[in-house]
Amino acid sequence: DIANYVGNRIITFAFNLLYKQKLIDSQSGFRVIKRSVLKKVELFEGDMAFATEMLVKFVKRGFKIVEVSTSYKPRTYGKSKLKRIKAGLEIFKVLIRGIKD
Repeated sequence: DIANYVGNRIITFAFNLLYKQKLIDSQSGFRVIKRSVLKKVELFEGDMAFATEMLVKFVKRGFKIVEVSTSYKPRTYGKSKLKRIKAGLEIFKVLIRGIKD
């Protein structure tokens, strides 16, 4: 929906600005990660902030990030359990903490 779209754009803009990247969608959740790289990064976040923590830590360690384009389809069943405000605050907390570390 439009709220998720706008939220994703804001988060991606903030990530790109703070970490000097050029991602199109930092929240897609679709990642390809070399096992050797994954073993070098300790991850702690859960829920929606997990994807952002990965990106922040990969960038700070100098690992290359390449996006794989995906297409979104409207949900056809069930209801999202996403708590937008809570998730957004957790993601921004990770973005800010990454700058301090």
